[in-house]
Amino acid sequence: MLKKANGQTIYRPVDGACPQKLLIKNGRVIDPANGIDEMRSIGVENGQIVLCAKEVPTDFGAQEEIDASGMWVVPGLMDMHVHLREPGREDKE
Repeated sequence: MLKKANGQTIYRPVDGACPQKLLIKNGRVIDPANGIDEMRSIGVENGQIVLCAKEVPTDFGAQEEIDASGMWVVPGLMDMHVHLREPGREDKE
């Protein structure tokens, strides 16, 4: 599932299989650890980030591309105020 900055949600099918090469392009990459906050593309190969660049090299042949225009690409977010409830009590969350 991907969320756009305007709140729109895009659902992608999850079948457990990950492409060998994935390109997430045109997203706003926010990485405080490396001082990055700009439009970039991310290349993933065999589950590892191998590319973070403004321009994608022509020889990076991705098997799947995701257009992240209008979206943020961030390292990882965690909900520090989560309440784990029994299924069926989503109203309490």
